[in-house]
Amino acid sequence: MAAWDMILFESDCEYLRALAQLLRERYALRICPAQAAAEALAALEQEGAGMLAIRAATPGGVSLLRQAARLQAGVRLVAVTDVLTPNLIDEMQRLGAAILPAGTRDVQALAQALAHQALGAQQDSPGVEATPGALQARAAAHLHALGMPPHLRGYRYLVDAIAWAACRPALTQDMQHSIYEPVARLHGSTPSRVERAMRNAIEKMCDRCRADQLERVFGYSLDPERGKPPNSQLIAMIADRIRTLGE
Repeated sequence: MAAWDMILFESDCEYLRALAQLLRERYALRICPAQAAAEALAALEQEGAGMLAIRAATPGGVSLLRQAARLQAGVRLVAVTDVLTPNLIDEMQRLGAAILPAGTRDVQALAQALAHQALGAQQDSPGVEATPGALQARAAAHLHALGMPPHLRGYRYLVDAIAWAACRPALTQDMQHSIYEPVARLHGSTPSRVERAMRNAIEKMCDRCRADQLERVFGYSLDPERGKPPNSQLIAMIADRIRTLGE
């Protein structure tokens, strides 16, 4: 297991400290802050990490991503950038790095976006060839087709959970630790509120959805007395369709 959830490379000392502290305290992530590229690379080589995030404008940042890519350590590479250029896009695609647009220096907004990437990296499996954004889009399309209102908090929580479960089916076998707790950390909530919000969203969906639509997705596994799937079943069934059918 890697020692760090994220290695964070940023030359601005105060900004780096504030960002790392927020990621630790709000999202319970193990953060290795680094002001020097050599320091970040050493931590990656010696201790390992789930993700390496750099600011593209930081001197040595893109070069650090190139070196990290050559290590083939299975680390997710993320470039935070204020300005998108064709050269940067081409370079990031070549390295297999995600681009995280950041038009402001809002530390809370950036922390949430980075946490989303890092928590997704914890759930990733090489068996699904899709970016987290693509998996979330597929999950959202399924929920929308079933009539789930997108303004509900539970809808947003389910989108993340389904995207993760599409990568690792076993996550739904331990909903508390593998789904509710990571989603709660990501959205600044609690596991019990996440579970409740998901359940409420599913109830609203079932009120709006035709019985034949539910049967098409859930088949005979749907409890006829309850008339609605539990959280784990909805997440597992939609994730399975994404994973096996590419829908």
